[in-house]
Amino acid sequence: MQLLQAEGLQLHARCWVKSGAPEPAPRVQTELTVLAVDRSNAGTFSETVHAGFGMPAILKPWLEALPSRDGWYCFLAMAGDEPAGAAAIRIAGGIGWIGLGATRPEHRRKGAQSALLAARIAAGLELGVEGFTTETGRPHGASQGQALPISSGPASRSPMIA
Repeated sequence: MQLLQAEGLQLHARCWVKSGAPEPAPRVQTELTVLAVDRSNAGTFSETVHAGFGMPAILKPWLEALPSRDGWYCFLAMAGDEPAGAAAIRIAGGIGWIGLGATRPEHRRKGAQSALLAARIAAGLELGVEGFTTETGRPHGASQGQALPISSGPASRSPMIA
């Protein structure tokens, strides 16, 4: 820990919570629609993840390339013609990693992440995934985390260093 502190890093007040996902995909009630991402809407996917997480702009090209990479399946939650949220699943060796779940600030609390989580689980099951994994920050305050309410429960907690 001293080496990390010497580099200006410290333990964050939150920690990572890792959990597994249920089978089958949960049913979700929302007015949003979920679309699979391909090259034609990969830029929208990238912009939506960037806006939802406030990531550095340098990551936009990497995010835009994900839908065309082997094993990556990306999704958009749409409010009409407007992107509300985005997420991805990476499948390798029969395991699906569920990640990059981001919602644009103006569309939070509309069910985007629940719908995107259900879509990723359904896609994974259709592609033969035998197990899922995901992680989220430990819920606090108004943010209760989207993965935990419909997961099989946290498997472990580990420190978050920022």
